[in-house]
Amino acid sequence: MEGFRNIFHKGPGRAAGRWRCFGLLLLLFHLTASGVWAASMIEGTVVSLQPKSGMFTVLQAGSMKVVNVIVPTGKLPGAVTKGAKIRIWGNFLNAENPLFRAQRIMGITSVLRGKDPTGVRSRLNRGRRVP
Repeated sequence: MEGFRNIFHKGPGRAAGRWRCFGLLLLLFHLTASGVWAASMIEGTVVSLQPKSGMFTVLQAGSMKVVNVIVPTGKLPGAVTKGAKIRIWGNFLNAENPLFRAQRIMGITSVLRGKDPTGVRSRLNRGRRVP
């Protein structure tokens, strides 16, 4: 308890105690947040499927790059169909031939399925109607 009190007391060792506290907080942040930065996200359209090998090809939105995606379980989820728009979280395995290992796959249009639970879209679209 004496060491904890020395961090905040007003005396000659005050600055060193604050730097020690800052260093501990920085270390704690680095250890907890390092896994968050490890995953990348790809958004695009499914171009081709290879269900037996657990792979599919995605055309990235924006950059128009073709990326081969591998699913670790070997079984493609229901959101992955030809022409579907999806978001994929994971990591690149190879820089030369873009091979992406998927950790999480989510279909973009599958979340709301065209529903408007709050009514905001319908109110915004009222101004677009031409009489």
